[in-house]
Formats: sequence, C-alpha cells, structure tokens
Amino acid sequence: MKNDLNRFDRLIGILLVLQSGPVVRAADLASRFGVSIRTIYRDLRSLEAAGVPLAAEAGDGYRLVQGYQLPPVMFSPSESVALMTAIRLSEGLTDDSQKASLDTARHKILSILPHHLKESVNRLHQSVLVYEPLGSVSTIQQPRMDAIQQAILSQLILAIDYQSGGGKTVTHRQIEPYGLFYFSNRWHLIAWCRLRRDFRDFRLDRIRSLSITEETFRKDPAFHLHSFLDSQSEPSGTATFTFRTDIQTATVIRNQFWMGISDWEESDGLVTITYTSQQLDWMARWILQFGNRVRILGPESAKELVREELIRLTDHYR
Repeated sequence: MKNDLNRFDRLIGILLVLQSGPVVRAADLASRFGVSIRTIYRDLRSLEAAGVPLAAEAGDGYRLVQGYQLPPVMFSPSESVALMTAIRLSEGLTDDSQKASLDTARHKILSILPHHLKESVNRLHQSVLVYEPLGSVSTIQQPRMDAIQQAILSQLILAIDYQSGGGKTVTHRQIEPYGLFYFSNRWHLIAWCRLRRDFRDFRLDRIRSLSITEETFRKDPAFHLHSFLDSQSEPSGTATFTFRTDIQTATVIRNQFWMGISDWEESDGLVTITYTSQQLDWMARWILQFGNRVRILGPESAKELVREELIRLTDHYR
C-alpha cells in the first residue's frame, strides 16, 4: 500500500513538472524523484494510459501536448497558510502597481478553499502584517514594479532619470534591465547602463522618472543574476584598510555595505573588518559617519585622510 501511495505521489509530481516546463528529460525526472530512468518510463506510460497527452521531443525529452491543462488543484491547510503569508509579505515589499494583482490572487485562492479552511486563512491574513513606518522606503517608492518587470520580460529599453547617491545630480539614462533583487529594505534593479557602458545597480527609490521605450535589446544569455551578485560581493577595489568596531555597528556595515568586506573577525564583542574601496578619500568621508564607534587600524595613510577630513569639517563650521 505504501509503495502504491509513493507511486501515486510521484505520478502527480511528474504531471506538475510537465505542466510547469516546456520540455523535461527522463533523466532529470529520475534525479528529481530518486528513481531509475526505467521507472520514469513506466510512469510516463501510465500517465498516457490514464489519458494524459504526452509528446516526445527527439533528443530533448517529454512535454504535455499544447493546450492540455490540469484541473484546479486543492491546497492543503499548510500550503494555504504559506501562500497567504507570502502574499501578505509581498504586499509590504512591493508598490501599488502590484498590490491589486496580489489581492486578486488572494481571492482566487480563497475561492477554491473549503469553508472551514477559508475562515481560518482569512483570520490569519488579518493577523499578519508587514509594518511600514511613516517615511519608510516602501511608502515613498513610486508605482513602477510592473513596468520594470514588463521591460525585463519583453527585453525593452528603459529611459530613466536617476539621482546620485549624494542627491546632488540627476542624470538621464537608457538602460537594459536584467533583474530585480531586494536587499537591506530596498529594491534594486541590475541593468546595463548605456551611459556608463557597464552593468549598474540602480536603487528603485532613486529613480525619479521611468518610461518603457519601444526599442528592444538582446539579453546576454550568459548572464545570471545570482552569479552576478556573488561576483559583486568579491572586493575589487584598489585601496584596502582595516578597522575595528562594535558588533552592532559591524552588523549595520555588513547589511548595507557588504560589497567591500574582504575579511571579518570577531573577538570579545568587537569586530575587525578589512574593507576594500576604489578610493581612500571616499573611505575617509564614509567612515566618519560612524563617529567614535569605529577605529581605523591601518594603513597610516587611511588614518591621515580621516584626520584631514576632520580638519576640513571643523573649518566648515567655524
């Protein structure tokens, strides 16, 4: 009986995999479900015998015949709760352009749940909240997530006006959008910048205006968002300095300025960090924001730059 149940679960799983992708290889199915390729072939024949229309692509694998769809599936209580929690979380992390779609999806899920489960899920939805303090990033972002995602999917050039980190300059850019990621309470867009001729990280809250053009671009097939972000976390600057700080300040630095950290050592409640930057003079201004919570250990040239910056700051307020 147990083997029959395992096979039934596997058949349903294979059907779901086939519906979610264009072509699936038997070897990939065998690896996914932990069985032999011969067993997968038997399972596929069983699905065909049950009326599931399968098409074999020579040298590629199997797919469902175009137009075939599974009937609506029923969610388990734990799946329903997980989906509702994910929707509530997403509502707090996106902008108004997507909140209506999330609400529609929530009602569609509720519509297929039995009455007793629907009541429980509704109560949970009212008991989970992503709190947005006044002035938080999510409340000041303009609705543009839908437009950016549309441009990514359709490979369309975006025209943006982008504000610099210091807030003093706004430049007009044409960018090729590759991917979005959420980090440190902010959404970021990775795109090829035609002005800078390189990939750039654009914070959505610094985009002052945005429009989708009709011009298309060809995405580099070798680009993978996760691999790109991993590569950016590897220090590539030319100036390296070491400083010591408390664990709370170190955590802030790691959360917001992680791309420059090349070494991290904790001892007796303090953290020694080795940081790599493109320019030491930028580092001097950056490090001063942490006041006496940070002490530079070396090199001596880094200490001297901080002293000089302090003198300029003191003269400014005389």
